[in-house]
Amino acid sequence: MQPDFYDPIFLKGNRNIGVLMIHGFTGTPKSVEPWAQGLNKKGFTVYVPLLAGHASDWREMARHDWGDWLQSAEEALSDLEQQVDEVFVAGFSMGGTIASRLTQLFPGRISGVILLNPTIYDNHIRMIASRFLAWLIPSIKAEGTDVAKSDPIITSQQRVSLRAANSLHKFRHIVRRDLPLIKTPIKIFLSVNDNVVPYSNGLLISNSVRSERNEIHFFEKSFHVVPQDYENEELVEASADFVYSLSPVQI
Repeated sequence: MQPDFYDPIFLKGNRNIGVLMIHGFTGTPKSVEPWAQGLNKKGFTVYVPLLAGHASDWREMARHDWGDWLQSAEEALSDLEQQVDEVFVAGFSMGGTIASRLTQLFPGRISGVILLNPTIYDNHIRMIASRFLAWLIPSIKAEGTDVAKSDPIITSQQRVSLRAANSLHKFRHIVRRDLPLIKTPIKIFLSVNDNVVPYSNGLLISNSVRSERNEIHFFEKSFHVVPQDYENEELVEASADFVYSLSPVQI
């Protein structure tokens, strides 16, 4: 594997608009790279940071929590603001949870939010159990969990830290509680056949925010990781159209 496989992705565009794109739990910037590249070809500057503790093993992940992941995204937001005049935030899976939190905290700095198969709750018994088992069982195999794939493009870890999973559970609760704070224009992409996060997560977000511009787009063919699946081109086109409609600019 190449040394830069897990590096952050920064793609300079020729417009004054930037897209901060956030990957998922135990994921990598590579997981959303086709989406990022597609938006960059539309002229946008796209930045996909590496979240704290990711691109490592479960032991490193266990040393970080949701506050560290959010801080990674906040720092990336500040860095991107130095490059462009206007910022949109896009998040995939847990990245959608982080994107939502950024929008709750910094509404004046974000022109629009794009969520792809976001996760906002998980009532599966394993997630509930993680709250009690994290102190007894430090990690479990990734297979059968929310990171479900062993492909390194999608997840950097073969095992999942239960401490990190428990932190994600707490984070989702906070973000879910504060969803009515979101009034920023929002576009939510959902896979009907999502094999990891039920699309009801996205519907809950849509029904809870107070954005006047509140759109949902369904994918019929792709599973959870749309940028690596059949409908990435559709994802890119619809994402770009959303940004264009809110902030038309001349090259």
